[in-house]
Amino acid sequence: MNTTKKIHRFSSIEVLLQICNSSFKSEGLTIESNQLDNVIDLAKKNRITKVIEKAINEQKIATTSEQSNKLSLQNKKATVRMLSFTAEISCICEGFNKQSISVIPLKGPIASKQIYNDFAAKNSRDIDLLIKEEQLELCIAEIEKQGYINSYPFHSLSKKQKKAFQRSNNQLAFFHPKKKIQVEIHWRLFANRHYLPLTFDELLKDSSPMVVGKTTVNCLSETHLLLYLCAHGSKHQWSLLYWLIEVATLTQKVKYDWEKILKESQGLGVDRPLVQGLILIEKLFNLPAPALIQKHYEENEIIQKLVLASQQIIMEEVSFSQKTSVSNYLKILNYKIKISSNIQYKLAYFKLNSINDFELVKLPDSLFFGYFWLRPIFWFWRYVIHPTKKQ
Repeated sequence: MNTTKKIHRFSSIEVLLQICNSSFKSEGLTIESNQLDNVIDLAKKNRITKVIEKAINEQKIATTSEQSNKLSLQNKKATVRMLSFTAEISCICEGFNKQSISVIPLKGPIASKQIYNDFAAKNSRDIDLLIKEEQLELCIAEIEKQGYINSYPFHSLSKKQKKAFQRSNNQLAFFHPKKKIQVEIHWRLFANRHYLPLTFDELLKDSSPMVVGKTTVNCLSETHLLLYLCAHGSKHQWSLLYWLIEVATLTQKVKYDWEKILKESQGLGVDRPLVQGLILIEKLFNLPAPALIQKHYEENEIIQKLVLASQQIIMEEVSFSQKTSVSNYLKILNYKIKISSNIQYKLAYFKLNSINDFELVKLPDSLFFGYFWLRPIFWFWRYVIHPTKKQ
């Protein structure tokens, strides 16, 4: 029986999804090579060129030499970058260990090893490290000692501004001018402290060791990794396919107890992102969601709307606008508020001050309360009077 499907009349995103599907199921594909130029560009945008190159080779899809070379070059560069990240994580964590700084690498090469059993399978742009918040100052000193420069003037903030910054944000970025590597230091999984509110100690307790170079690092447990990937992807409305492919690959690899996972996700307020991600995988990659997840989806109208919104974004190849307009601000806020039923999570989005406000006006700590009064004026200026493109 011939199972080959001709999909040459489909859009670029549909062709891309068909190729992704073939990486999970052995299904023959016939694609005209003149379609692949747009598909390769779209794969790069979605950071899944490695997945596409592997599927194309396995399915023996005909490509031009130019297309083949383009994919190969992109993936070789990505592999070199990921291997350099792996070595750098080993180096940084070794320095942290000497200073008794507890650390858990997030995403990047470590997650790549957990999901694909290959440090270089992903296509990451930076290194993410999670630490204890109380060790932030010690961590900053150590990473700057290693040659990294803080991309945000954290040192220039006053004591109260630093406290407000750490409460409203969850990370600082550092850049190494010689190595050309960016490292983001996180002291929470998300800026909103009520979104997947697992403490560092809870994550560390369930973590497992992984040997990276000459160093042993802690990595998220399989359960926490799944919840984190879903929470992260949902926060960004799953606008890049690689988030879904990672979740799909992980759930195909690990035999999860879905009743236990769903119960834990509900306790942490991330059941909507979990179900949303698994249902999107079913709809886009034809990988059936567990019956319990399907039932939860069918009984929850809000999750159904979240899935529909994300599916539309993926299929229409659009994402959140970067313009700081009132309409876009409200659109993003409306979506983000819906991804968790936790009231404290929702209220946290209505901030009394913003780190951006500290840059506009410098107030001494004795007048810090002034930021609360100035906040509406700053917001009105930023989103109504002088909207700009985010960098």
